[in-house]
Amino acid sequence: RNGDSVIAEIISYPEGKRPPSGRIVKVIEKPEDPASEVEAIIDEFNIPRKFPRNVFEEAKEIHTKGSRPEFPEEKRKDLTSLPTVTIDGERAKDFDDAVSIKLAEHGYRLWVHIADVGFYVPWDSDIDIEARKRGTSIYFPDRVTPMLPKELSEDICSLKPGVERAAFTVEMDFDRNGNRINSRFYPSLIKSDERMTYTSVRKILVDNDRHERERYSRLLPEFELMAEMCGVLRKKRLDRGSLDFDLPEPEVLLDLQGNPEAIISAERNFAHMIIEEFMISANEAVAEHLAGLEIPILYRIHEEPDPMKLEDIMKVIKPIARIRNITPKDFSQMLEHIKGRPEQEIINHMILRSLKQARYSPVNVGHFGLASECYAHFTSPIRRYPDLVVHRILREVLHKKHLSDTRKAGLESLLSDIAFTSSRLERRADEAEREVIDAMRVWFMRDKVGEEFE
Repeated sequence: RNGDSVIAEIISYPEGKRPPSGRIVKVIEKPEDPASEVEAIIDEFNIPRKFPRNVFEEAKEIHTKGSRPEFPEEKRKDLTSLPTVTIDGERAKDFDDAVSIKLAEHGYRLWVHIADVGFYVPWDSDIDIEARKRGTSIYFPDRVTPMLPKELSEDICSLKPGVERAAFTVEMDFDRNGNRINSRFYPSLIKSDERMTYTSVRKILVDNDRHERERYSRLLPEFELMAEMCGVLRKKRLDRGSLDFDLPEPEVLLDLQGNPEAIISAERNFAHMIIEEFMISANEAVAEHLAGLEIPILYRIHEEPDPMKLEDIMKVIKPIARIRNITPKDFSQMLEHIKGRPEQEIINHMILRSLKQARYSPVNVGHFGLASECYAHFTSPIRRYPDLVVHRILREVLHKKHLSDTRKAGLESLLSDIAFTSSRLERRADEAEREVIDAMRVWFMRDKVGEEFE
């Protein structure tokens, strides 16, 4: 009927004066509640809901075999006795990464352990083909559309506490000033001691909460060391010109019926920063190692802003921030300069708008936002396909020591396809997540018609 939203399949495309034709596959019902609104958005963005039968069967088979990982074909370093923790949000179910730390003569030794998804999901398996089609997990307030089946994402691959898990470890040595002295990469076997949350780590390190500190007393030295090292790494990164936008991110809180009862500003505390810094370090170490060997990989790139856009925003920013001409390299100092001032948020938004979007590419042009010359995504293979690709390439390099020119050429052509698709699917996920947040805002405000708000 007139006014209905529908999903249609195109039968023929327009040619000359002939219009296109299609057939209606589904009439999208008018949403009766927030959950059906999310369903409609999932339809609109053509996001897959269920895994195909062959993928489901393959996942079940891996799950049955993999309850106690045996690794006959490769040597795994046993790190099960190393004090190790995961730090994630309260609602997280897929634990991609765990960390261990020790004080060393030269400074710090940091281990970043990442779920070894590549061990269970080889190239071109049914799960791999489906994961490539999905590109990324998508997080909505009331559900997750995962990239990998639950049997892997929430169980076999997830670094759950108290159980042995296959990991890919990046072991790095840093001096007291946060310079990386060397790094090593190897498949490992780990056992996480605790599943920590950001809130809990904040209570330990920032609030000095007595109860929380007593509860995790055996891990206190590690947490204190993480805090110290995070400060060193973060200062070094900001000094080199990395941008730090502290923009409020909305978080929708739902009641038991699935209706939004509050929309708050999602917290980003010191514990988040610790994990951010450690993951950035691991991503840089892997990217630099593979680039140094001239192995084709998927880089995470972020180009410098367009000079024309920069001129436009400078006209507005100059009088507000009372600064002279700046180059993109000065952005980081300017963000520091306006911190805490009333115009901070609007300037942050304007600078953010002037920046290009980060994307995946087989060609390295550096990462402007992080002020990093060489960057790749490695630390989230459960929820991002490019990370899984980098894992496989690193494993192949460690295993074979040398890749033939034919293999390198084959990788290059495959990577340009994956880079394009993964970047597109990441955009789709971002847009769908934004659309859902916007819809939730409307549901939240619908009983407030006629009221005025600041």
